[in-house]
Amino acid sequence: GAKLYLGATIPNEEYAAEALGYDFEKLVLYATSLGLGTCWLGGVLSSTEEILDLIGIKDESLSLKAIITLGKFEDKGAVPNRKPMSDVLI
Repeated sequence: GAKLYLGATIPNEEYAAEALGYDFEKLVLYATSLGLGTCWLGGVLSSTEEILDLIGIKDESLSLKAIITLGKFEDKGAVPNRKPMSDVLI
């Protein structure tokens, strides 16, 4: 499992979430170019208050909007057989 998590908070301002999304994706692409694996974690965002408390952020004007894992990519072999795109797309 991942040992390093990167999170980002933003001020509650218009377009802050969009700007964060672009910047965090640049981070993901850069990490990938270095041979590192990343994964966006979306399910944890329902627990933002608990996470902010755990990491010691008390500023109520900030909200947690993104968390990714970062680490060495583990190659688990070939991707399982999947249906061709033509079978699943309309």
